[in-house]
Amino acid sequence: MAEYYALSLYPQHMHDIADGLKVEEYRTRKTNIRGDIILCCTATKETNGFACLMVDLYDCEHRGDHYAYLLRNIRAIAATPVKGQQGFFKLQIEPEVFDIRDQKSIDYAFNKVAPQIFKKKKYLDEYFKGFEEYEKRRKGNTKRINSVS
Repeated sequence: MAEYYALSLYPQHMHDIADGLKVEEYRTRKTNIRGDIILCCTATKETNGFACLMVDLYDCEHRGDHYAYLLRNIRAIAATPVKGQQGFFKLQIEPEVFDIRDQKSIDYAFNKVAPQIFKKKKYLDEYFKGFEEYEKRRKGNTKRINSVS
């Protein structure tokens, strides 16, 4: 297993990063960490915490009272349960990288990964029901999003 730095984010920000709409993560602290990092989705009342993206953190720029972590080369990884932490933390993981635009990978994510993430079946059903609506909104929004998390 390899060791990576990891960072926890809220689910809505993970969606935007995965879609390529959010390429900067804002934090109050500067970082000298560069290279591949793992992004983890924070636990909510509906979901467990899990690692799901690998990105290249290639720079950190000062922007007013925050720092922008600049991200590129976004890759989906098979979701792995993780107990997130604040700030960067080290994570031992052997990430299984897959193409999020490939239909086999999408099927794998929905059929194998999603049931492990959601705490109750009703949350999983609600997610699938809302996914079509989310896709319509996402396809209609092609602007670059830079939100603070």
